[in-house]
Amino acid sequence: MNSVPSRPLLVSIDDEAEMRGVIMAIGEYAGFEAIGVSNPAQIHAAIARNPAVIVLDLIMPDMDGIEVIWALAQRKSQTALILLSGFDPNVLNTAYLIAKHEGLHILAQYEKPMDTRQLHQQLLNIRAQYEQAQDTG
Repeated sequence: MNSVPSRPLLVSIDDEAEMRGVIMAIGEYAGFEAIGVSNPAQIHAAIARNPAVIVLDLIMPDMDGIEVIWALAQRKSQTALILLSGFDPNVLNTAYLIAKHEGLHILAQYEKPMDTRQLHQQLLNIRAQYEQAQDTG
């Protein structure tokens, strides 16, 4: 019996519904199962699913990106992170340094508005790596 391979999970964490929708659409187009979350309960539930990729907005009202990074670090997460911020490049750099210090895997950091073509290409590369790991694992 042939089993259908599962699609890797992409989680868009952003307080802006429109941005979550754009990222989810790009993720689905790249072959991911994509979900969008914005409040702490949803964020923790999504993290518990061990997604392949999280696209993380750093400035949010209820739970900011640094808090999400700490939550991932406590879980010793292997999730790949793509950091986003429309605020200040220093916020991105600080979050990057914290995440790296905590042993997290940062794929990229983008200032908003971001280049959606570049994100799509990056997600295609991640998807290819995921499929290769599934074939060998």
